[in-house]
Formats: sequence, C-alpha cells, structure tokens
Amino acid sequence: MEPGWHPDPARRHELRWHDGESWTVHVSDDGHHGVDARTIEPISVAQWGRLGQIDKPRVETKRRWLRKRSK
Repeated sequence: MEPGWHPDPARRHELRWHDGESWTVHVSDDGHHGVDARTIEPISVAQWGRLGQIDKPRVETKRRWLRKRSK
C-alpha cells in the first residue's frame, strides 16, 4: 500500500495514515488531525520516535531573486 491517508480500517475515524509498511496512530476526522490512543496493532519503538514527523508540513523557503538595477 502506498504511504498516505486511507479510510480507517478500524472505522473509528474517517482516515488513518499508512506509512507504506503499517497503519500508524495518526488519524483524521473532518480535516482535523490527531492521534488514536487505541491503535489497530502495537507499534514499534521506532514508530513512537517518528510520531509527529509524518504530519508535519514541509516548509518551503521563499526564494528571493535579486535583480541588478540598471543605471
């Protein structure tokens, strides 16, 4: 399965994040993201360490182009 938001197989929430290997505790209802305390399956210590990293928006830096002033 591709990483991303998919319908929650447990049907407790609208969507649940799949990281490409397994379902995570990250859920979404009506566009509001949260964490489901009752997970579908136990998650590993490595996944707990990644909590919050999956849903963080990527910050794009704005590039400023310097224009040379003509004389």
